Amino acid sequence: MQMADEIVLAFHFDTPPPADGFGDVFVALARDYNEATEGRVLVIKSIQSGSIIVALTDAALAAAPYAAGALVVIGAANAVATFAKNLKEWFGRAKSDEGRKRLYRRGKKAPGQRSVEAIITVAAKNGLGARVKYTSPKGEVIEAELTPAQAVQAVEMSATRPTKLAEIEAKQRRALARPDVMAALEKLRDAGNANLSPVQIESLIDIIVAALELAGAEYALPSIAAHLEMHGMHEFAKAVRKHIKRPGGTLAPPITTR
Repeated sequence: MQMADEIVLAFHFDTPPPADGFGDVFVALARDYNEATEGRVLVIKSIQSGSIIVALTDAALAAAPYAAGALVVIGAANAVATFAKNLKEWFGRAKSDEGRKRLYRRGKKAPGQRSVEAIITVAAKNGLGARVKYTSPKGEVIEAELTPAQAVQAVEMSATRPTKLAEIEAKQRRALARPDVMAALEKLRDAGNANLSPVQIESLIDIIVAALELAGAEYALPSIAAHLEMHGMHEFAKAVRKHIKRPGGTLAPPITTR
């Protein structure tokens, strides 16, 4: 029977899952609780057999159950209740498309988010159902549950949603894979042995610069110009420098190298 002021986390399964991965769940829970409560400690109070059922509570409550009226214990009880509400909130977000978009993002995590992400990961990997339940001394119940299918959906959405960096890299690859850009790059590689006119040189550079601008990679132009200069391709470098802009958006003046 569940006691008051404890959070019961349960994983339900038909076939016992491997142990690896569950450590991440408890590390995330401990870290989330510590950050959300400004230094309090979450402890494992008990583990039950059958499915994986773990009771968690504040260290102050586990160490001093006799001091039920003490201010420190009251503060600990409030912290556990608040943390349970955070977990329920993130369980709920894992069930909707809009809520799932907030899972597994980089950067600072909201209270309880890291824990639920770890729970979802191990549940999806092992085909588990997951449930969290809290009961207050007054009988208030906070409860949330995820089915194995919901856990899988949450992980799959996070895996297929590209990050901003991935989007940029994909855009760059698409731009550089255009036939006209590939042809221009091939001609540029062979330009050292070719007798191209200034118009032909500028035409090749214009195509490459357009691709870089499309990919948001204009920042590479100074490096490209310097690289061309190092290889004695001064006319090509000059053509590239015509496209380099100052921070204010104006074109930078030509740089003489001789």
